[in-house]
Amino acid sequence: MPLNRELLSFKIMLLKSSLHIHINDDPLDGHWIDYNFYDLVDRAKDFGFKVLGLTCHNKIAWRKEYEDYAKKNGLMLLSGIEKDIRSGIFKKNHVLIFNAKKDIKNVVNFEDLKRYKKKNPGIFIVAPHPGFDRKNSISLKNLEKYIDLFDAIEHSWFFSKNINLNKRVERIARRYQKPMIATSDLHEVRKIKDDYVVVESDHLSQKSFFQAIKNHKIKNKIKPKKNFDLLFSILRMELKYYFFYYRKYGLFKNR
Repeated sequence: MPLNRELLSFKIMLLKSSLHIHINDDPLDGHWIDYNFYDLVDRAKDFGFKVLGLTCHNKIAWRKEYEDYAKKNGLMLLSGIEKDIRSGIFKKNHVLIFNAKKDIKNVVNFEDLKRYKKKNPGIFIVAPHPGFDRKNSISLKNLEKYIDLFDAIEHSWFFSKNINLNKRVERIARRYQKPMIATSDLHEVRKIKDDYVVVESDHLSQKSFFQAIKNHKIKNKIKPKKNFDLLFSILRMELKYYFFYYRKYGLFKNR
């Protein structure tokens, strides 16, 4: 029986992927991010990454020159956005949406997002850091309420051996059979190597890549943090935000 050459040449690709990334173009966090997209790609290449998801706050930061530079360095760039989705009058929920178009700006609440996904079935939606209910994170309550919207759930980088809010999220993911993907929610480029997901894909294409995640063909690579490092990260971020808003609204002018 002759051997099938196509079967012989078939090879599963293990794609090291970072899917929640902010850069200095970010409208919300860019003021304290000290690397640009090209710095990001150079560092990601050094660590063997194959897929990057660009997810700035409320802005699709993708550019043709970004895609070309990533491709030149052997990486696939995913166009994404970390969008504010409202529930109620005041609550804003961060949601990662890949392959959205410019009209995603018209999506305000979860009902809008349902309609948008129905109209654009090619998008891929991730619930980021849902175990953290403070400020803009999607709550566990909303995660379950709108679980059918999400193609995957994020395993947050913010955890240690004895402080791990991801455990509550993992129970929900198992209950609804949703894949969990590790990300670094990158704001400091040196941390890209700490938390990421390896996706077992048939091809280096977005369609194959996202389908592999949906089929749970993934392996998370995670690194527990020290408790002190978590506390320091919170303080550092809060100080940067406060300094930015004080400076923006002129609260230092008379001092």
